[in-house]
Amino acid sequence: MRYIDLFEAKLPGPVAALLDKPLPIVLKDGRHGELMITHGQETRVLHGGLKVTATVDNQYAGSMSIYPNTVPRRRGDIDLYADDRGSWSVNSLHINDEFRRQGIATAMYNMLAKTGMKILPSGHYGGKLLPNGADLWHSNRPKVRLGQKPKPHRFWTVNDSATNQK
Repeated sequence: MRYIDLFEAKLPGPVAALLDKPLPIVLKDGRHGELMITHGQETRVLHGGLKVTATVDNQYAGSMSIYPNTVPRRRGDIDLYADDRGSWSVNSLHINDEFRRQGIATAMYNMLAKTGMKILPSGHYGGKLLPNGADLWHSNRPKVRLGQKPKPHRFWTVNDSATNQK
């Protein structure tokens, strides 16, 4: 299929190497889990998206759907999205109640960001962050020393101290 070929050509190399491979994590409470990046059937063909699924003790804990921000550029147009070219936006993120506040969502974001993906907040191109999502993004802001001017915080930055990813 033509869409799949186009998608695979755009997928960052480090992400492609992680597809369909379980990546171990340790939750804050000490339980062990796995993250796995896959092509969702609906996301792969239509939008070039990915799905990250978390399991803990062989039980579904949550998932994230993430899509590339691709804006076609025609000759002569002003490119208002140049800074965001090659970035990704989270379409949905859900963690089951019993697994919340255990570092799973942070581990998902960190895993993708470590591959070089530029990840924007869910509400950047429409919609809005729910309170838990807004808290997660605010906790990811780079620390600023007294007297320093804060840098713009557009993309997720990896914070290894916030997760127990192995």
